[in-house]
Amino acid sequence: AVLKLDNPPKNLKTAQFANSDLLAVGEAVMAIGNPLGYDDTATTGIVSALNRPVSVMDDQSRSEIVTNAVQIDAAINPGNSGGPTFNAAGQIIGINSSIAATSTQGGTAGSIGIGFAIPANLVKRVVSEIIKNGSVKHVALGIMIKSVAVESNGITRGGAQIVSVNQGTPAAKAGLKAGDTIVAFDDKPVANNYALLGYVRATAFNNKATLTVVRGGNTLKLTVTFNQEEAAVSGMNRKEKTLKNNKKNSRNRGSKSDDDDDDDLQQRDDSDGDDGGIFDPFGFW
Repeated sequence: AVLKLDNPPKNLKTAQFANSDLLAVGEAVMAIGNPLGYDDTATTGIVSALNRPVSVMDDQSRSEIVTNAVQIDAAINPGNSGGPTFNAAGQIIGINSSIAATSTQGGTAGSIGIGFAIPANLVKRVVSEIIKNGSVKHVALGIMIKSVAVESNGITRGGAQIVSVNQGTPAAKAGLKAGDTIVAFDDKPVANNYALLGYVRATAFNNKATLTVVRGGNTLKLTVTFNQEEAAVSGMNRKEKTLKNNKKNSRNRGSKSDDDDDDDLQQRDDSDGDDGGIFDPFGFW
């Protein structure tokens, strides 16, 4: 939701968004919120990682949402969701959204120093679209993928391999084919399924992206125009489809299984509790 203040105080100062594409690992950050009911709490830390694919479940649609998040070690707990994370200049670098927890039960999950914030640039785009149109357009490629390792020019790296391409979709129009392995999105590494899903989700409607693809051992670049919404791409609903891997890979490598049940798919709800998961305290994503 986007709230508008009526007749705000004239001396009210607004926080500015940073360019989250310029963030660096090790950069100092401060998270603000009301964790566990403690109002106006500030916690500090650093940026631990960038473009960390994080998957949570949309409680309303029961579909999976993947975002390439900013990982921070500043303590985030239930009550921090929706609050800002600032850099040392006082600019907002992201919105607190979820945590990794050794316990995946909502009543007991707490910070273990692995928190996630939605990047400021994605927040700005979403907010702008809501203000302008009242809703947000989410795009899709129109492919089925699986996580693989692929070799090209003597280098082995992870990627998202295309199993099938839906006709008439942005992927088909760009020349993507079954068997292609996407290894980069606008020169940013695509290590597995979730990384690709996160980049697609951050892309605005009608924007273009350059995909680095390995095909038959050769590397080529293709330009995709994201001019179709998820709902318009057959079989897509808030996600690109991905093929089933074994369950350990699904949890640790971020791949989506078509035929696993919902509880198995969402990292925050792994039933055995062995490897914890992602906990989204208030369904902010």
